[in-house]
Amino acid sequence: MDDEKRTIPQLETEDAFIKTINSEGVHVVEFVAGWCRKCKTLNGKMEYFAVEHPEVTFDKIDVNMVPQDFIKSQNVTKMPTVKIFVSGKSVYEKVGFETVREILDELSFRLKQLEEENASKPAASK
Repeated sequence: MDDEKRTIPQLETEDAFIKTINSEGVHVVEFVAGWCRKCKTLNGKMEYFAVEHPEVTFDKIDVNMVPQDFIKSQNVTKMPTVKIFVSGKSVYEKVGFETVREILDELSFRLKQLEEENASKPAASK
């Protein structure tokens, strides 16, 4: 990774989250907490990772800054949790990790799979 990074915006409300994940494209959302060291480490690396995937929207949600009913509705119980959404549906979820490299490698793999699936669809269904 080079020195270029992309700031990952924080979604402040459930409505902003719903609007984001239902918009066209692929969306990666980090569920984090201010007290979580792994979350801070991951977010720092994710800012560089996001540059490598300009076609993907990256956002984060601080689980302590939104209603807990919303967090429960997303089945988030441990931080960090990273989810990939397409057309409002969660298509991938990673809860916690051993190393940042592990989660970035998994995200790369999943994003490549989604790209290949989309490329193989007939033009009318895209």
